[in-house]
Amino acid sequence: MLLVRESTSKDRMSETAARPVFRRVISRHASELAVMPEVSEMVMLREEPQPYASYPYTAKYPEQGSAAKTADLPMTPAEEMVSALAAATRFSEEGTEQLTQGKFDQAEKLFLLSLNITQAFLGENHQGVTRPLEVLATFYLTRGNYQKAEPLLKRLYNIRLVQHEEGLAASSDDFQARENYLLMALTVEKCSSCLEKLGLLADSETIYLALLKRQEEYFGHEHALTLDALERLGEFYMRARVYGLAQVVFEKLYDTKSKLHGPYSIEVSSVLSSLSVIYSNLEMYLDQVTVLERQVFLLDTIHGGTGLSLASALTRLADALSNAFKERADKDISERAELIYRRALTIYERHYGPSTPTVVSLRNRLKNLAAEAAEKL
Repeated sequence: MLLVRESTSKDRMSETAARPVFRRVISRHASELAVMPEVSEMVMLREEPQPYASYPYTAKYPEQGSAAKTADLPMTPAEEMVSALAAATRFSEEGTEQLTQGKFDQAEKLFLLSLNITQAFLGENHQGVTRPLEVLATFYLTRGNYQKAEPLLKRLYNIRLVQHEEGLAASSDDFQARENYLLMALTVEKCSSCLEKLGLLADSETIYLALLKRQEEYFGHEHALTLDALERLGEFYMRARVYGLAQVVFEKLYDTKSKLHGPYSIEVSSVLSSLSVIYSNLEMYLDQVTVLERQVFLLDTIHGGTGLSLASALTRLADALSNAFKERADKDISERAELIYRRALTIYERHYGPSTPTVVSLRNRLKNLAAEAAEKL
């Protein structure tokens, strides 16, 4: 368990007062995510009725009295469906071509036509609708039209949620379980991206929590897919700047990965990076120093003391020590920060030379640290 100082009331989720959709952290030492809102086993997003532009598909038959000597027989329903779905695929491909040429209005009409044909023959909630639905939703999402993308992405989420639940219940194959999870997780990410842009953070939080809950129920708390879902939830809290909840998630993630792989394993490196950002935003600089020291040890072991990624981590560690010195005015902290800045400076000078912006910036930080030390000590 990471040893962290008891945070002040300022540290404690001051931002949640402005975001009532998130629950306040009750205990940062919770062994489980009991601080998170409870979610039902299967969370369906509420869909608002959405009028789609109508581009009806009609099959063309030979006109009466044509010169043809033989008449085409009417298609059976099955043949008509196959023909229509093939046409829908062609419309989607043509829409992509129009999009690459910058013809956005034409592309939108073709994507809508493809979706309308597909859902007319298969039904609005059929799994076969997911492809044209995702294409049109992605078109709106990349164009910044989040209002139009939202109902489409909610439909996509709900269809794939059913598919995911059926896959969890039916498959015991690890590879297939991973494929099903990744498809669902990517759908959650895309849907959440839209919801966050519209300020619907509560809806976004709900689908991340639901994804995590399903993985825990089927695979347990320590499975790789469960830990991936937990990390996605933590990243969402970081994007939403709810650092108190992000702290709970990533500390739990660190505890679990340390137990499984060891506290200095490469598997915990990305978790340490996230905790460093969280502690910095909560102004918990000594806790930030602790995790950065562990990250520096990992990178030092991998790169043998010379890598640029190590130099970057050393700089972040020295910055954290410098911030801690501003709070505590401790001579030992100041001296440690100076030594680490100089080590990072040596690595950068070896790679880039003596006068690059990175090297100049580090020298300025050293000067500022010396000036602060002279003033406070």
